[in-house]
Amino acid sequence: MAEADVAQPGSITSQLLDDLPVALVVSGYSTAVAGAQVREQPNLDRIDVCMGWRQGGTVDLELARSGAIPIPHGPIVPALEDHDAAAWHRLPSLDHHAVRRLRRTDVVRDIRGWRVDASFRDSHTDGTGIETVIHEYDLHAIVEFSTDEIIEALATPRVLPYLECPVAAAAVQNIIGMPASDARRTIPSLISGAASCTHLNDLLRTLADVPTLGRHLP
Repeated sequence: MAEADVAQPGSITSQLLDDLPVALVVSGYSTAVAGAQVREQPNLDRIDVCMGWRQGGTVDLELARSGAIPIPHGPIVPALEDHDAAAWHRLPSLDHHAVRRLRRTDVVRDIRGWRVDASFRDSHTDGTGIETVIHEYDLHAIVEFSTDEIIEALATPRVLPYLECPVAAAAVQNIIGMPASDARRTIPSLISGAASCTHLNDLLRTLADVPTLGRHLP
C-alpha cells in the first residue's frame, strides 16, 4: 500500500491503523478472563486516564481494596441481523478466547449536511463458545457540506465496563464546530483525562472519514 494512501482520510488502511493500538489493548481481555494475566500491582499512573479509571471510581476503589483490576462480563452478543441486516457482511464464528472489533460508518445526504450513523462493538468468546460484548457505542452526527464542521453530535453508550464510563458520553459536545476532517488529529487532545472515554474517542475519530465518504455519494 502506497504511503500516500495510508495518510489519506477515508482509506481502509488509515482506518485499520487507527484501530490497531486500542484493538491490541482490548485483546488482553481474553487472557484476563482466562486468568492467565497477572493483575497484581497494576500501573497506578492510569488513574484519571479516563472516566472508567477516575479517582474514587470503581477501578480505583477495587485496586485499593484488592490490588487487582476488576474484570467485567458483558451481555451476550445479539445477532447483527437483528440490528441492521443491510450493514454487515457475513462473519465467521469466533474461536474460543478470541476477541473481535466491528465498526460501521454510514453516511447519507441530509438537508443540513452529511448525516452520520456510526457504531462499534468489541466482543469476546469464552471457553464454552459464548460471545459477549465488552464495549459498544453508537454515534449520530451531522457534518455541514461547505464548511466541513460538525454541527450536531450525539453519542450513546450501549455496553461499557464500569459504572462511571457512560458519563463520558457528554464530552461529545466538545466537538461541535470542529472540522470533521481534523478529528483524528484533534480529538485525542480535545477529549482527554478523567472526562474522556478511550472507546468514545475511538468512535469519534471516524468522523475524519466522513467528507471522503460523502464525496462518493451521488
